[in-house]
Amino acid sequence: MNCKYFTLLFLIFGAFSLSAQRSINTITKETSKCLVTPIEKSTSNEKSHLMKIETKKNQPIVRGASKLALVEEFTNASCGPCAAQNPAFNTLIDGNEGSVVAVKYQVWFPGYDPMYETNKTEVQARWSIYEDYTIGLYGEDNGLGGVPTAFLDGYMGNGTYGGGNWNQAYYGAPVGYNQASFNYAANQSTPLNIKVNHSYSTGLDSVLITVVVTNNSDSVYELSGYNLHTSILESRLNWPVAPGTNGEKEFSHIFRKSASDIYGDNVLPASFDAGESFTYTYGVPVNNYVFALNQIEVLAFIQNTTNLSVMNAALSSPTTFPDGVIVGDPALSNNSRSQSGICPDNYTAEPIARVTNLNPDQSAITEVTLAYSINGQEAQKSFAADIAYGKTQEFNFGEVNVSGGTNSIDVWLVSFNNGALDVNLINNLTESYSFTYLSEHGTVPPKVYDMEGDDVLGTGLFMDDPNFDYIFTMTPELTNPPANRGAYGKSKNSLLFYFFQWNPASTSASMSFVSDKINMPSNPIYSYDWAYAGYIESGVKYDGDKVEMFYSTDCGATYKKFNTLSGNAMKTGGDKTAFFFPTASEWRSDTISIPDLANTDDVIFKTTVTSNWGNAGYLDNIFIGQGATSSSKNINSFENVSIFPNPAADQLNVRINAKVPSTATVSILDYTGKTVQTLNNNLAVFNGSNNLSFDVSTLSNGMYLLKIENKEGVNIQRFTVVK
Repeated sequence: MNCKYFTLLFLIFGAFSLSAQRSINTITKETSKCLVTPIEKSTSNEKSHLMKIETKKNQPIVRGASKLALVEEFTNASCGPCAAQNPAFNTLIDGNEGSVVAVKYQVWFPGYDPMYETNKTEVQARWSIYEDYTIGLYGEDNGLGGVPTAFLDGYMGNGTYGGGNWNQAYYGAPVGYNQASFNYAANQSTPLNIKVNHSYSTGLDSVLITVVVTNNSDSVYELSGYNLHTSILESRLNWPVAPGTNGEKEFSHIFRKSASDIYGDNVLPASFDAGESFTYTYGVPVNNYVFALNQIEVLAFIQNTTNLSVMNAALSSPTTFPDGVIVGDPALSNNSRSQSGICPDNYTAEPIARVTNLNPDQSAITEVTLAYSINGQEAQKSFAADIAYGKTQEFNFGEVNVSGGTNSIDVWLVSFNNGALDVNLINNLTESYSFTYLSEHGTVPPKVYDMEGDDVLGTGLFMDDPNFDYIFTMTPELTNPPANRGAYGKSKNSLLFYFFQWNPASTSASMSFVSDKINMPSNPIYSYDWAYAGYIESGVKYDGDKVEMFYSTDCGATYKKFNTLSGNAMKTGGDKTAFFFPTASEWRSDTISIPDLANTDDVIFKTTVTSNWGNAGYLDNIFIGQGATSSSKNINSFENVSIFPNPAADQLNVRINAKVPSTATVSILDYTGKTVQTLNNNLAVFNGSNNLSFDVSTLSNGMYLLKIENKEGVNIQRFTVVK
């Protein structure tokens, strides 16, 4: 399954097509990849940082000098198949320490990856080298065209170099490599041995690298068409928060900067005498491409410029810092807290940062300057500290006033120990602390959630888990081709309940969201537009999803259910074998009267959605406001009243199935209950079916109530005008 077939999926992990939800759970996920998003070919202008070449004759020959196999993987922090394949692949690599070395190139697709952002040009150039060669060799279908893809000694895995498991794996899939293929690569013979070491300049502003290449054979070795590649990597980056969208937090051997030209340095001699060695010295400035200075390692390898085969490789380990350099490693966490519940007594919160001392020299942390932000408003403060090595201390900024709604607190380290250098920025990254307070007082009705504009989730409706993947605002841009996804296709957005990928066996089966407080009118109604279809596969129906609606008059301490959507009653379209995109005719409008809430202030509404792994539900145009006069009774002699089209533009059709004849008044109200148009003061309603039409062309866009009143009572129908 390839990412070029995406529709909604990039919102979750960017891994699978919407049309293959069921099969994706029975086919091995590791065999999928994300296809490349084309970019302009990179022609890196970065030059080699080579400073000096030295040669020595008659060096001692090391018998049986080992060859290290080289793994190169292209991957991405927002790639679902990468998250699926990398854990096992990393375990395989780590289990072959001493015989295999690795480098990971974090690329630009299918989503955001901060490790790519720091050195785009060289990553793109390295990609282009392998892309051009493998497409020329295997064609576009099998050449480098997606992630994750790995190479072993420059060979794209397909069974031709060391075997592997390729029956169900695409060329280069990490899942295709196994221990036998690694053993094969490591056991290849080579006369050239490589050693690499690195150190830091006294100011920690440069990395100094020495690469020694030695002919360990007894005879002259002729060499042609090979370049020396030298790169700075970061050995381990353990992010406290996943930097992309696929959930991966642990990354290893990440490419950061090429010390040589990215295409390699053409500096190897055409002829090596037996025992002859060449030493190559590089000096590379340390700029903002490094996240953790204490994790720097250096990779060196010799690669053929034509067929890209790798002769040998070497990797240095992270090293110590020069004497006298003041460095440290404070690790930060966000321990901010808020009042309990969504209706606090005091609308305050406390930004709190926790600092742990991980200084390499085990010295104490005696001073920290910290900062916080709440909803973008920043403040900074210096604190005296007394944190011994391995210990932790909390720093509290005190109570800060906040408003109703979703609030977010971030904390960060500004400096410590009077300007000491922090050698690991990764463990300073913290998760935002988010919490929701409802407004202190209810708003005046009507309240409308039309799902347009800013994302209603988090601004008007508040989910129990704001990061939940399967309830979100559906917009035209999330589908291909883009199209209106609001009610009846008349507006852009709706709220999607993504049952199609919401497997209750692997995540929360239910999720709820609540409204802010609302002061209810004299005859409150709750109305909405709705579309739903089940899923069917091989004759088996998956249509047991459920939506329940509740209200609370004590700010969520207790709830009372007033509506349930389930079974066939919730369906507006037939069950589908593919993802459900409702047509205009597959929407309906529901209105519920809630007389128990008449004139009640500070009411909140909760919607609980439960997945049975069906298809999709769409919710739009929630309206909470005034219905008919509270003293009115329903018209029991009307078996059914329906209106169409809804939304209407110029004409509104009304069908009344009546048990007995009567005379009625038909009028249109706005959602404050005010009459805006009287359609008929003396409408004759006959026994049986009555088909009526009314002109609504003079009404502005918006929501309205159609009021039908006779001596028996009142019938209210909600409709929308969209032109």
